[in-house]
Amino acid sequence: MRVLKIIVFWLLSGMALILSVMLLLEITGQLVSKEPTPKNVYVALFTINLILVWGSAHLYKRLWPHRGSAVLYTPTARPQEKKSFFQRMRDERARKAEVKRATKDIRRAVVSGVLLDDILTVAGAVSKVAMPAKLDVDTVRAAVMASLDEVVDQALHDGILSEDEESRIVDFMAHYHLTVNDLPLALGERLTQAAVIRDLMEGKVNPRLEVTDMPFNIGKKEIVIWVFRNVHAYEHKTGYRYEGGSRGTSIRIAKGVYWRVGNYKGHKVPVKQRISIGSGPLTITNKYLYFMGEKSLRVAHNKIISIVPTGSSVLVGRDLVRSHTLELDTGDNWALVNMLSNARNWE
Repeated sequence: MRVLKIIVFWLLSGMALILSVMLLLEITGQLVSKEPTPKNVYVALFTINLILVWGSAHLYKRLWPHRGSAVLYTPTARPQEKKSFFQRMRDERARKAEVKRATKDIRRAVVSGVLLDDILTVAGAVSKVAMPAKLDVDTVRAAVMASLDEVVDQALHDGILSEDEESRIVDFMAHYHLTVNDLPLALGERLTQAAVIRDLMEGKVNPRLEVTDMPFNIGKKEIVIWVFRNVHAYEHKTGYRYEGGSRGTSIRIAKGVYWRVGNYKGHKVPVKQRISIGSGPLTITNKYLYFMGEKSLRVAHNKIISIVPTGSSVLVGRDLVRSHTLELDTGDNWALVNMLSNARNWE
């Protein structure tokens, strides 16, 4: 079949060449015919010549595509097969499963490497997973961000965030152009709180919290350590109720009228009361503890005699006349207890 196409190609090319030469000679007057050639014959010959040239060019492109010029040969993309609805659904499920597996592998690589290996090693492990799975940048950053929660848990398993651990986490975040503000609020606060507590324990004055609208009037030399939002506060008071009884007999005097002979004896019984004083911001400075709710409080650190964590709240005992135990429910005992216990280190 190819041989036949080659023969046809050379025939068409030869006929086109001969016809072109004849037309050229006729037009220039070098070929003298016995009778003048009509114009419609010229038109027909030109048309036939164009068809022959087109046919030979088309065959040439089919026979030798690699030799064709950019004008004569333009490769066409193979048409994609049209997939059925169920096949598209299977492909989507397979892609989601692939992304899910890759995301888990990224989280595993980050959690196991950030606190032990250097940044480039961990980043290389992440790229080794992300590239074959064809994950985009946003998906990789989301997987890295989600894994930082476990990384911080690992760093705080002993309750303290060391400088080396903080440096590794911050440098790794910077590698992926992440800041504390990009993290979920709870994770960003926990990371910053851990650094603040370390500075307090070391006595290194390094305020990390910028407060623009302070609801309390603090002193000029006071340093804001932390502000807890929506803290529920209670006061533990001791009340009293009377308990007692009577003894004796009742004598009927008339219908419906009785005279009781006996006595009544009672005594006071102490009753513990837990009274809510509202919810609001709780601010800790290096000198005082401030709370603003239905009742506002200011407690100096040198007047706090006990700090006892209980469940999700902290009991603060105060050395004041007619003072009551203060219960603060922040939902995070670890941060509040450590900050209250070490706040005076910044004085």
